Amino acid sequence: MEYALESIKPAELPAPAQAAIQIMRACADPNVSNQQLGELVSTDPVMTAEILRIVNSPFFGMGGEIANATRAINILGHKALRNMVMCISVRDALNPDDVPGFDTSGFWEDTLRRATSAKLLGRLTGIDEDDCFTAGLLQDFGMLVMFHIMRDRQAEWSRFIRLDPEMRRQMEEEVFGVTHDRISLMLAREWSLPDHFAQAIGGHHDCESLEAGGTAIRLCSVLHCADWLAAMFSASGKAKILQKVHAKLEDYLDIPESQCLEILNQVPPQVEEAATALGLRLEEQVDFEQILRDTNVRLAEENTSYQELTWQLEKALKERDDLADALGSELELAAEIQRSLLPEEKEATFPVYGVNVSARELSGDFFDYFLLEDGSIHFNLGDVSGKGVTASLLMAKTSSLFRCLGKKEPDPGKLMKQINEEICETSIRGMFVAMVAGRYTPATGHVQIVNAGNPPVLFVQDNKQLKKIDACAPPLGIEAGAEFPVFEFNLGKGHLLMYSDGVTEGYIDEGVELGMQGLVQILREHDDKSPRSLLESILAKFMDAKVRQRDDITIMVLEHSEQEITYLCKYEFTAKPEELQLMRQKVRKILEQQNCEKGCIDRLILAVNEAAMNIIQHAYQDDVNGRIMIEVLLREDDLIFRLTDFACPIDSSCVKSRDLADIRPGGLGVHFMHEIMDDVKFQEHCGEAGNILIMRKRLDETCVKSKGEN
Repeated sequence: MEYALESIKPAELPAPAQAAIQIMRACADPNVSNQQLGELVSTDPVMTAEILRIVNSPFFGMGGEIANATRAINILGHKALRNMVMCISVRDALNPDDVPGFDTSGFWEDTLRRATSAKLLGRLTGIDEDDCFTAGLLQDFGMLVMFHIMRDRQAEWSRFIRLDPEMRRQMEEEVFGVTHDRISLMLAREWSLPDHFAQAIGGHHDCESLEAGGTAIRLCSVLHCADWLAAMFSASGKAKILQKVHAKLEDYLDIPESQCLEILNQVPPQVEEAATALGLRLEEQVDFEQILRDTNVRLAEENTSYQELTWQLEKALKERDDLADALGSELELAAEIQRSLLPEEKEATFPVYGVNVSARELSGDFFDYFLLEDGSIHFNLGDVSGKGVTASLLMAKTSSLFRCLGKKEPDPGKLMKQINEEICETSIRGMFVAMVAGRYTPATGHVQIVNAGNPPVLFVQDNKQLKKIDACAPPLGIEAGAEFPVFEFNLGKGHLLMYSDGVTEGYIDEGVELGMQGLVQILREHDDKSPRSLLESILAKFMDAKVRQRDDITIMVLEHSEQEITYLCKYEFTAKPEELQLMRQKVRKILEQQNCEKGCIDRLILAVNEAAMNIIQHAYQDDVNGRIMIEVLLREDDLIFRLTDFACPIDSSCVKSRDLADIRPGGLGVHFMHEIMDDVKFQEHCGEAGNILIMRKRLDETCVKSKGEN
């Protein structure tokens, strides 16, 4: 490619007229007055007429007739005049006769889409609109020059126009041995354009590599995104390009998805106005809604999956007039569903704690933990490959499989094998899940853990020594029939830190990743903190950095449990009064097994019964199709009764015990619960309808039989 570039002589490059060059140089000279500049412009009647015609066009919207060059300059300023002369020079640099047989009309149509897209992006991001439009007009001019120099390749234009910007540039290397951005950079320097223009035009395919200052980088980002916006009107594969456009606008310019389609809808009318202003004759522009409709038809004909159709284009077709709001609502709903899959936060004494910070609306990371009937705890943390909707769906599937199958399969290795087989069989080809999962038994401190392609688990031992538990199996979804070896050890007084790669690859400063070394350093510096405080310290590194993260950040800690938790029973029944008798019998049996005194058993059953009756009467309002779940746990000397319903959430602040004198007949339930139990609290389900009532009773000497008592 360097050889092809060096073989192009400056004399072969088109050049602006001498009058245009003189005007552009005068615009850059701070010592030239408006009057002097007006006189210089007026020496070229053709240039004067063009400037006045353009400035009086609807595209500029000056709102009044401007009759002479000096007045135009007084209103526009030197910079705007320079940009206008530059646009005229680009338009006139090559005539159709200079590239015979070439579709110059199609080229200018594509160029104006790029320029108007850049102008619209400049308006949204606070970058000078005229600069953006002019640079957008210039950024791919190098392609027209290549067709001018190598006229035997002109038939390739029909192939170029159907490609997205990345594929088009690759094809340029194959066909010409050089790319348009390199030619455009040569032109910008030959024409003595401002340095930030030249830098942005030459680097718009690789803005990260620019060594220039902020102005050039911001303009470069606009040009890069404008390239992709323009491709929506000409290139094939619009569904995939729309995905790219969403990602590019958000990553480069912080423009959310909700505004993307607003921009695309404005491009066709803006192109028509710009073409009229510049004296270019183009065909009537097709509005973007029609492009989306045509795309939908093609997707259906090509048997595009329902999932792709729904998430990529269906939202854009469903309500065109309110597209931005509709798209935002759909994403928020998906994010809410994802949040509902994360575990409910337990009390502070629970040994597992995690946090997930999504980089975008939807996350591909997840974590979960839940109690098994024997008092042990299943836990997992995972990271789905890719981004967006597809990754979030696989995340939901994997998380649900773990919770569903994990209640029946206590062995983490066998559990991971079952999930892997299901994902290999049904997931989209090429997608996988890096995951660490295990089981912790608080009563003994025993840990079983499997690392399937996830970053190393960090085990901080009793003596503060750090041990890494590396991946010992491939990620889920890669290899059917794979085995998942289990690593077993005793947690002792130590703790485990699990995390996704978004932690080690997360930014703690502009362009600076935390890395494994940085993570270990945080552990060393804060080894006197509790595991939960340590997690917060790690998270603070990213939050304090004020740098936009490009990946989800998920962290989970498993710490030594000072309290032994025993799962005594779980019973689910329909919300009917006649079901309460069997519920009372099951609870009584559990309490007798705990050697509780009969009077204490009767009081506890009364409180539990009143709680269940309140759910039936007030939460479900006697709806017999409702369900109630009761769980009984033993935590050291505390009995925990947990009642869950699935009715409409209540305001827990309104559920309070009152003086007996204030209670109407039949309303003693809440009073009894508070009188009998040591602690009563309500909470909502995390992300779904329903309420959770948690009651705690201390098993002191008044509740437990003495050793000699039968």
